[in-house]
Amino acid sequence: MSEEVSELRAGMSAMRGEWERTVQEKLQTLDQAFAERFAALESRMSACLEASEQAAKEKEESQAAARQAETLQQALQRARGFEEELRAELQRLDEAARVAAQAAQAERQQHAEIAQPWKASEERQDSLLAQQSAELAATLERLVGVEALVAEMRSKEDREAKLEERLTTRVEAVEALLSGSRSGEQAVQEQLMTLERRLEERHQQSVKELQKLEGECKEELAFATCSWARVVNWQAEVDLAKLQKDGKLDIASPSFSAAGLQKLQLHLRLQGRESRWTVGVFLQAPRGQVSFRLHLGAKTMSFAAEFDEAPEWGSQRLAVLDSIDRTMNVRLEILDITAPLTKVDYPPCLTASVKFADAVQAAAREATAVRSLMVKRIEWRVGRISERVAAARAAANELGAEEAWEPIVSPPFAAGGFEGLQLHLYPLGYRAKGEETCGFFLLCPKGMYVKCKAFVGDAVRNWDHHYADREPYGRGNFCRLQDKVEADDSVLCGVELQEIRMEHTTQVRGGPFGSIADQMKVVNHPSVGSMELVRELKDAAYGKDPAKPRARSRKTPHQYTHLAPAMDERPAERPMVPLPGMAASKSVPLLLPHVASGSPQKAHLESMAGLPISPSKYPEKSSWR
Repeated sequence: MSEEVSELRAGMSAMRGEWERTVQEKLQTLDQAFAERFAALESRMSACLEASEQAAKEKEESQAAARQAETLQQALQRARGFEEELRAELQRLDEAARVAAQAAQAERQQHAEIAQPWKASEERQDSLLAQQSAELAATLERLVGVEALVAEMRSKEDREAKLEERLTTRVEAVEALLSGSRSGEQAVQEQLMTLERRLEERHQQSVKELQKLEGECKEELAFATCSWARVVNWQAEVDLAKLQKDGKLDIASPSFSAAGLQKLQLHLRLQGRESRWTVGVFLQAPRGQVSFRLHLGAKTMSFAAEFDEAPEWGSQRLAVLDSIDRTMNVRLEILDITAPLTKVDYPPCLTASVKFADAVQAAAREATAVRSLMVKRIEWRVGRISERVAAARAAANELGAEEAWEPIVSPPFAAGGFEGLQLHLYPLGYRAKGEETCGFFLLCPKGMYVKCKAFVGDAVRNWDHHYADREPYGRGNFCRLQDKVEADDSVLCGVELQEIRMEHTTQVRGGPFGSIADQMKVVNHPSVGSMELVRELKDAAYGKDPAKPRARSRKTPHQYTHLAPAMDERPAERPMVPLPGMAASKSVPLLLPHVASGSPQKAHLESMAGLPISPSKYPEKSSWR
């Protein structure tokens, strides 16, 4: 087991190291990719910055050109103003020349009229006109220069407009490039955030997977450790206030693993009234065939359960108590297990199962079987007969009481090489008729034939019976019990075997329809002539506080359907019924409890839950009834 645990731990360490290396490699790969993308982003950003700087320079040049264009525009406006002034002056001069020409014409006419006297005046006018014409020609030349300057200014305006348009286009391109670089930076940041988020999610998922794997490994290691557990003690905390209020209480234990089974759980169920509480204990398991024993104080019951058919097995009436403590100790003892393996990597056509058997129990069974071969006479001493008969009478007088017709049950015993035998004593008789004669029965397994001599005190009855089912057989009106009581308030009863045998039938089926191909019948018939030993069964002491035995209603006859096996059960396939009290009994040789291994057929309850158990050995501690 330690080697498996060390190998499992080494595997977990190797798996954890490999996972850490994988995570480191992935982190290095992501860091390298992030560095490359960041370098590319830096190069793109530097290129964008250079482009933006060039655009800024061009923008400054365009602004200088714009300022020069504005200066030229102002000069052009001033030239236009000067041109307008020149045009106005030219018009004025034209008007003056026209007026002067008209005046000259008039004077010429006058001169012509006057003739000679005015020639000198004419010459002066001609010189004045020539002077004015020269001034007008100079003015016209100046106007031509101004028009050339205006044309040049217009061409500069056109070039400036084109340059401004190009600058506007370039500025828009730079702004678009800058916005694109910003959007690219945002996209890169979003990608980086996405990568970081994915990496964080992957890391968290890996951590969760590692934690899950660690939990599974711990669970499997705990399961492997708990596979050696066969005995589980549970201290059940009882809510007395809720129990007194509701009259019943169901307490569930924590889930646990033991003997190769997981998700086991114990249930403690209490119901009744203030002075009488019925206590039931059940075991829940997911699957498998389990033979187990339940202990509650000094009370014990054994079961052979098949959890594939029912989710829980136990007894609703494991014990009857006068009072309930805040803490009740329940003990589970697992004997045999046959369960399938679920977490095994097998092909679908193969099924694996695990089987655990208690070697001590197997050895005890074999020793008990060997010892019981020599047992012929069984004596059972029942104490405190007067108190029990009085309690049964009081219960019979109560309306609807069912405890008066309940039997006193002996511990299970083995005799003649067969196990699972038991004696039942009815203090007031079975189906009493008012005569207060006791009933005495012998319970044997299915398929057994018994011929015996039964006795209660000195009263003797003979009978023989073949047990077709597991049920009691005997005499309902055996004798008057109080007449057989000895001085110590006890009565000695029992059986002496005269003939005993057991039939085992085995069938082999074959063919497509499963018809019986072969059948074999084996009869186990030990020799009773050589039996000499006497087995004495002593009823446990009741203790200081008297208690009422359980009673059965007169309206309903006693039924033993809870002891009958299933219809499809073959003889000798039903496990024997071990019941408590063996540790308190005195036997020659010593009686040991027995639990048969799990049957492949339908498992049956081996608790006899409807029948009472003899009182415990320590009534002052447990308050058993």
